[in-house]
Amino acid sequence: MIVRHWSNYTPFVPFWKTFLTRDPLTPSHSNGGVSLMNMRMILKHGIAALAATASMGIAAPAQAGSSSGTINVQLTITSACLVNGTASTASFGSAGTIAFPNEPGTFTQSDAQLVGSLGDLAIRCSPGTTPTLTIGSGLNDDSGVRRLASGTNRIGYRLYTDAGRSQEVTVGHSIALGTMGQTAITVPLYARASNSGVLPAGTYADTVQVTLAW
Repeated sequence: MIVRHWSNYTPFVPFWKTFLTRDPLTPSHSNGGVSLMNMRMILKHGIAALAATASMGIAAPAQAGSSSGTINVQLTITSACLVNGTASTASFGSAGTIAFPNEPGTFTQSDAQLVGSLGDLAIRCSPGTTPTLTIGSGLNDDSGVRRLASGTNRIGYRLYTDAGRSQEVTVGHSIALGTMGQTAITVPLYARASNSGVLPAGTYADTVQVTLAW
């Protein structure tokens, strides 16, 4: 008969508990033990390696081929003009003013010149265009002569392209401006009013139509 003496029996201790009871700085040589500090280092490096692997992501599959094409881009520009720096559309408004000086009712001749926002009438069009400027009729024309009016009273006047008043711009006359480049072309217009009688006091005025074609 075998009698067991329980006082000499060493109870079984799980492996993991040995790490909790050991001095963390003292390595264990039993059961292939590792110090708690070394175990922490192993876990630390293992977690870092897993994080690095995750950050690399999953590589995209290699492309099997490629194909290229084109995109068409287009903008159509139409010819255009500026009159005194303002875009000429259906109407460019006033091209300027011809203002005669104040005169007595007995004056015989008075001269003036067209003055626009830029001085002389300035026209700039798309390069390569050949615009023409037509000076049309006024509101009070009579017998082919433009006239200023105040009520029923009239003063005849004429327009010219030169300061000497020798190149008359008759009603409906067209001025060829040549082939446009990069700069504006100025078109001076001069006027001369004539009188042979005694006129009533008042403000005499007229409005002349101007057409720019290109």
